[in-house]
Amino acid sequence: MRTRTLTAGLTALSLVLGAQSALAETPSTVGATYRAASATEALAPGEKIADLFTLNMRSRYILQKLTDRTYWYQSGFYGTTWYVGDEGVLLFDPLQGQAAKILEAVRATTDLPITTIVYSHDHADHIGGTPDLLGLLADQTEAPRILASQETSDKMDRLSSKLPRPQETVSWPRGSFTFEGLTVELHGFDHAAHTDDHSAWLLTGERVMHAPDLLNADQPPFWSFAGSETFTYLQDNLREADALDWTYMNG
Repeated sequence: MRTRTLTAGLTALSLVLGAQSALAETPSTVGATYRAASATEALAPGEKIADLFTLNMRSRYILQKLTDRTYWYQSGFYGTTWYVGDEGVLLFDPLQGQAAKILEAVRATTDLPITTIVYSHDHADHIGGTPDLLGLLADQTEAPRILASQETSDKMDRLSSKLPRPQETVSWPRGSFTFEGLTVELHGFDHAAHTDDHSAWLLTGERVMHAPDLLNADQPPFWSFAGSETFTYLQDNLREADALDWTYMNG
């Protein structure tokens, strides 16, 4: 009896999921306009990528142009960002297990070498693809320089991280660095909800903020609170991030 009940339940669930896949996307709660992802057409303010959940489940990756020089990538609900300069590429967070796909996506936007890698924070799911990526870039004239906040660098030392260490650090909790004339600001959260070295990185001229594990696009905010330990801290972090001067966010 239990087996038949379980089987019936799974069948019903399959029917529900099948029906849901045919439904139109739920209207945006913030009045956004949904449009198809594009690697060549920039996403306008007030627009969001349509069918993002389905694309994450079924496609190799999603590639979206944000500005003339900045691109956004997502696969398996993990996202990253890169900026194409005149001489090289600034890449955030080589995601664990995704180095080949990320390089494929970067190469769809430019043939320039990846000259700088930035660690947003010390969690392997976000930066664990670095060794593989460095291996794929071994034919470059120069290896990419790796940057991180001083807090992230210190944390990697404390934990005896096996990942490639940053050669350069940015002052914590506020600091900045320059990439081909682009100023990138570090804004470390005063009381970080996700992890102690959690922060937002602002590409000032592009008005793009890279702050993974802060807020997941089109996900109910109460659904694990983006992996945060303390909801009260998360509210504070969201307020801090919202006060920055950005148009696009990879959260």
